[in-house]
Amino acid sequence: MRVIWPFSGEIEHPEPGEVIFADEAGNAHARRWSNRQSALSAVRAETGEVLIVAEGLHDSAQSDIAQLM
Repeated sequence: MRVIWPFSGEIEHPEPGEVIFADEAGNAHARRWSNRQSALSAVRAETGEVLIVAEGLHDSAQSDIAQLM
């Protein structure tokens, strides 16, 4: 069974069939399409790499995303 370790510290159990994002060790890092993040995958001072995904569909998205990058 996969568990989520949210920032609150209370263990959560995804529902059967629920979409989660999990690693090879079986740790689930996000659920409900990722609006609940895992404390296991949080960026910390010792973090060496991160992946940031950004998208925009609004009128100024092209320039906003370019500025973000």
